[in-house]
Amino acid sequence: MRRMFSAVGLATVVALVPLASQAAQTGQRVEGSVAISATYPDGTCYPGLARRLAIASNGAINGVTGYVFDIDSATWNKRFVLEPTGGQGTVDLDITFYYDFGDLDPSTSPANRTYADRNTAGEKGLVPRTAEKAIVCMFADGGMTPPGGVAATFTYKAGVRR
Repeated sequence: MRRMFSAVGLATVVALVPLASQAAQTGQRVEGSVAISATYPDGTCYPGLARRLAIASNGAINGVTGYVFDIDSATWNKRFVLEPTGGQGTVDLDITFYYDFGDLDPSTSPANRTYADRNTAGEKGLVPRTAEKAIVCMFADGGMTPPGGVAATFTYKAGVRR
């Protein structure tokens, strides 16, 4: 009888080990690409174009002027990292989190939180509470030739323990 309880206890511990390692891997991971930059006249990233294209195409157009993805609510208020993984030229990626994705009305801009440091290392911070979607877009400095990067690739990780 004692051996049976020991075997059951050992089996339980062995069964829980994968669950513990799975818990360390929770979070959200997205890999994507941005073909070209979409910019305001001052050169800053313009996620509104990618947002409107995503709405008009029902998500069929993605990755041209920005990459749109849903935010996992389990990552709210947790750390995120957006890392460029490739591309040509100077790849400076920004990320905008949307609380409400809005509509096609050009006179409105839905509430959002943007991370837009001027660097080629990506962005990091906290995923805003109640964020529904995010758009990764590329900054283009008008003084550069060509202006900014092209064919950028990235990895976004949120709520993932390193």
